[in-house]
Amino acid sequence: MNTCFRWTGGAAWRRGSTVAVTAVAVLVCWALILTQSCQSRSHRTGRAEAPRERFDYYILSLSWAPAFCAGENRAETSRECDPQRHTGFIVHGLWPELEDGRPLEFCRAVPPARAAIVDDLLPIMPDRMLIQHEWRAHGSCTGLPASEYFAAVRRAADRVRIPELFLSTRLGFTISPREIEHRFGEASHFGDVRAIYVQCRRGELTEVRVCLTKNLEPRPCGDRVRDCASRTLFVRRIQ
Repeated sequence: MNTCFRWTGGAAWRRGSTVAVTAVAVLVCWALILTQSCQSRSHRTGRAEAPRERFDYYILSLSWAPAFCAGENRAETSRECDPQRHTGFIVHGLWPELEDGRPLEFCRAVPPARAAIVDDLLPIMPDRMLIQHEWRAHGSCTGLPASEYFAAVRRAADRVRIPELFLSTRLGFTISPREIEHRFGEASHFGDVRAIYVQCRRGELTEVRVCLTKNLEPRPCGDRVRDCASRTLFVRRIQ
């Protein structure tokens, strides 16, 4: 046997290799543990929040309570329909919209809005189930937490002024959709911006929609926003 090329370091090399591999494995495990710990901590503190959803503008929906409460789908226990409250327009919702009119709803799973947030909205959205529904369906598409979304709802409602004609009407009356839009624009100081659209059903006023920028200033609605086609509308009296 030629001993000149006889290598005697095999066992030592294997031992050294095993130690090196073990050390690398330990480092990899620690890296994974630290990564998972950071992710878990970020999730608990809310820092891993989903990115804000893309949308182009808002629609503020104002529902005429007397029409809703006279319909078949009204909630018997809704504060909106309590005759002692004499409710006129209420905030139905603040909806993020796309210019092309594609639906934008239920964008991500969100926890229910806290009771304190809901209670704060009741003067303008007098139904807890409605508030939670609007948060899940539309607030989830803004990327905002519930507190910021509903703060935007309140600011949007404050931006729009209800014309005097609709504040204390005790008698039903008729009016054209264009006149309703004109009165809302004038009361809210919107100038020439065509931001207001009337919704109707069977010749009756049901809703007024107001298009707002992300900064809650009036702006023209998207091309697919539909206006009421009736020439005159009946407006139910406030109970």
